[in-house]
Amino acid sequence: MKICLVSDYLPHIHDTWSGAELVCWKTGELLSKRGHKVIFITLKDRNTKKSRIDNIFFIKCFFYRLQFIGKNFILDIAAIFSTINILLKIRPDVVHIHSKLLFFPAAIGSWILRIPFFYTVLDYYILCPRNLLLRPNGQLCNYNQGEHCSDCFSLSDRGVVKFVDKLIPKSLKSFLCIIRKHTVDFFMNKSSKIITFSETSKNRLVNYGYSQDKIEVIYHYHFESTAGGNCPRKGKDANKRILFVGSLIRHKGLHIIIAAMKDVVKEIPNSKLLVVGKGRGKFVDSINRLINECSLCDYVDFLGHRDNDFVLDLIKDVDLVVVPEQWYSEFGPVILIESKLLHKQIVASRIGSIPEFVRDGIDGILVDFDNAHAFAKGMVSLLKSSDSSGRIADGISDAIKKISISDDVFDSLEKVYLSSLKENN
Repeated sequence: MKICLVSDYLPHIHDTWSGAELVCWKTGELLSKRGHKVIFITLKDRNTKKSRIDNIFFIKCFFYRLQFIGKNFILDIAAIFSTINILLKIRPDVVHIHSKLLFFPAAIGSWILRIPFFYTVLDYYILCPRNLLLRPNGQLCNYNQGEHCSDCFSLSDRGVVKFVDKLIPKSLKSFLCIIRKHTVDFFMNKSSKIITFSETSKNRLVNYGYSQDKIEVIYHYHFESTAGGNCPRKGKDANKRILFVGSLIRHKGLHIIIAAMKDVVKEIPNSKLLVVGKGRGKFVDSINRLINECSLCDYVDFLGHRDNDFVLDLIKDVDLVVVPEQWYSEFGPVILIESKLLHKQIVASRIGSIPEFVRDGIDGILVDFDNAHAFAKGMVSLLKSSDSSGRIADGISDAIKKISISDDVFDSLEKVYLSSLKENN
């Protein structure tokens, strides 16, 4: 099969990427090993690294700096025509979309050319203009998308979007959000399959209104590199090392862990928090202020954005991994799955699909997602109690065991591809 994968960014190609982009890249790698011809379509921007890989096609997005507008409304006609031209050139059998800014160009192009296309749900872009299902006040959003989404226009941290938001009347924003809902729903219903990573995510989409028959649960990420079990600490570092991996944005919850560290260091003075990821703007400034206010400068190390191999080695070398998600993270996340496959202690938020992958008190500790004190209590408990931590670290849920068998997972992915081709013919 000739398979076209669409992602806004790609590891090794762009400076900025995260778990969603890694999923797309790893999917392409394994599909190639299974004998398929894989072509990527991704964004071209001024920070794109020069690529010598001949199976990558770049699209310029006119609304790159107006991402809130560009990804939610069909406005970038140039990107749509560019995508159609690429699809005409490469003639893929199927298109598999993992993107937001390129969602409409890829979906429209596939629909016009009658190419079966799939969409993997890696955040809640198809239900929420902000992707997060979070209200302006930071509370979890349980509404279906619609006119109330206009309240979230002003939440972008990009000054130009805030400026545009002030110019648009409330009634027009509400109308645009209604148009957005019907447009996204139209193309999602035209897709061959919607692919989710968890039953929790599938149930949310079914409750929203998508057909249960259209949704497949396939965690298509290659975890073979994490095999090998728990690894001992390298060297003679006596510190208790805690690892956070994720973008430095509020819904990833680093602020909760920083606040928790204030209590942790009182109980375990030799503890150290390692932070892998990068961010910008007001949230990062608030994190730095919080560290200073809590006198934690000597207890937090920022390691910046690192590649996946580095992160895997780091997971093996720490005592504890924290996953403080502050939103309906119903897709893993990748760091949680990798940590459990390496038999690491983990403290995570009791939210989204995380309880589907980690059982509280059996193979991890789950706490209220927005409770720094509860996180601190769980972290101290695991770091202090070697007997308890060993038992919890060794446990792996059946859900994680299932998705770690890559052959079975990708057999399922190939099956839905082939099924769509038969239906299309």
